[in-house]
Amino acid sequence: RMIKSDIPQLVDLFIHKHCILQNCPVVTPTKTFLEVLNEHSWSGNVRELENVVERAIVMCSGKKLHAEHLPDVLRLTADRVKLTSAAIDDYPPVFKMARKQFEKEYLLSALHKHKGNISHTAEAIGITRRNLQIKIKQLNIAVKKPKKRRRTVSP
Repeated sequence: RMIKSDIPQLVDLFIHKHCILQNCPVVTPTKTFLEVLNEHSWSGNVRELENVVERAIVMCSGKKLHAEHLPDVLRLTADRVKLTSAAIDDYPPVFKMARKQFEKEYLLSALHKHKGNISHTAEAIGITRRNLQIKIKQLNIAVKKPKKRRRTVSP
């Protein structure tokens, strides 16, 4: 019968075994990955755990095994796992990076359309001038100041 406290050691054993068999670099399980496996009721079936770990290795394209590499049935268990800030940090930053890139391109396009005018841009995209300034600073966007019109005096 499998004991829950044995799961991390078994996972490590299966990771090493299957990474060697598949001739791939050894991956590391994240805290969330292990928590989800711990929450699942394995009914004493070590082979089932091994199959899940092997599948996760096949699904993994990086250096870490995340909960997203687990079968859907286990991921439903993941919804019940209490998310801590440490668990959230286990997720790859891909989504965050993509969102940041989108925001930057979106703001650059809007700023260009409004010739760098912060007030007009903020109004057009539906946020406050202050929030736009904060986003510009966070995303390291260089804003060209709009040229002030010189008034010429006619003689």
